[in-house]
Amino acid sequence: MFDKYMIYDAECKNVVKDGKVTGFQVGVRVTYYRGIIIALIKNFEVTVDGVKYTKDDMTFTFNGNHTYTFDEMFGVTDERWGFGDVAVITVNKDGGLTPGEHEIEVTEELRVSYGLMENYFPNKAHWKKKINIA
Repeated sequence: MFDKYMIYDAECKNVVKDGKVTGFQVGVRVTYYRGIIIALIKNFEVTVDGVKYTKDDMTFTFNGNHTYTFDEMFGVTDERWGFGDVAVITVNKDGGLTPGEHEIEVTEELRVSYGLMENYFPNKAHWKKKINIA
């Protein structure tokens, strides 16, 4: 239902470290109306112009300064991602994205209490949109 609000354009940009572009970032919002603790994030996939990046290529940052790999988040029960709060997925990719328009797709998969029968009721959100990289 809130899928269309998942991708937050203002945080979509290349990452520069020591003068070198090391990847890119995508701003995301949780689509679950109650918010979640980050241990309940099962998976994220980011696809840019048809190229898919998995959680093994990414880190997850929220509240401005807490950065985790997706494996590290599994046991974290004292960090909450609130509904409407923007988090940042950083994808490691030498050179980042070329300047200009790109089609970005994000798939978010969460573990929620009434999603225990995930074969019948998977809690997955998916959205695609075009963004501009400066």
